[in-house]
Amino acid sequence: MLSRGPLSESWQAFRDGHATLAVVQASLVIWNERESWISRQCALDYAIWFRLTLPALAKISRFLPLGGTFKHFDISYLRGAGGWDPYNVTEDADLGARLARLGLTATLIQSPTYEEGAPTFTGWVRQRGRWIQGHVQTVSVHARTPLRPAQQLGGRGLMAFLLCMTAGPLNAAILFVSALLALGRVFAGASDHGVSWALVTGLSQATVGIKALRRDGRNTLWIACFTTPLYQACQVPALFGAIWRIYLSPSIWDKTKHGA
Repeated sequence: MLSRGPLSESWQAFRDGHATLAVVQASLVIWNERESWISRQCALDYAIWFRLTLPALAKISRFLPLGGTFKHFDISYLRGAGGWDPYNVTEDADLGARLARLGLTATLIQSPTYEEGAPTFTGWVRQRGRWIQGHVQTVSVHARTPLRPAQQLGGRGLMAFLLCMTAGPLNAAILFVSALLALGRVFAGASDHGVSWALVTGLSQATVGIKALRRDGRNTLWIACFTTPLYQACQVPALFGAIWRIYLSPSIWDKTKHGA
């Protein structure tokens, strides 16, 4: 059962919030970070997303990509937005975009809820591939009439939407191309460029991870910050899996096995 913390905080947010507040979302914490290397990285990833990325988005625009296990809606706004798209495999993120386009807002609460992170590499790739697939679907749906989202979301809202929805696919694609270029430099005898690229990437990602963990309050994961580049590289097979799904079976939900 959920504690009274997030429920009470959600009620408080709706009571004190603006009349346009449509949804309240809690942060999500991975509880099985000690189970495997991929689950530790998953816990760090969620800390970055819910403690850094989403609060930053909430400050610059009303668009918030919904996700996680705990959300409460104003039912009239939810119905007005048409509910969830049954064909989008990241239906919550798409719903967040549609609410924002209607001029409605979302907010975050501090009380956490908990989820089991994918404990195996195969399960994680399937889950991340589904996210990439769904984000590509969401962008393609809302880009059918590109001028309308720009008018409805405004400049900052449109920037937040595009950055958030394309971050996963673009990050995987850039990592793949960058790794190929770095390997090419190494084989050409310019190994210093490959080493420099790896150091700069690793240190920048570790810095972001450490800041997120300080906000999350779990300093025991700080070592995982220094293997983040390897974790990010795991998105490459997830990207190819997402592309495969988009063209062959765009509405198939790749389920993640839990309890392994």
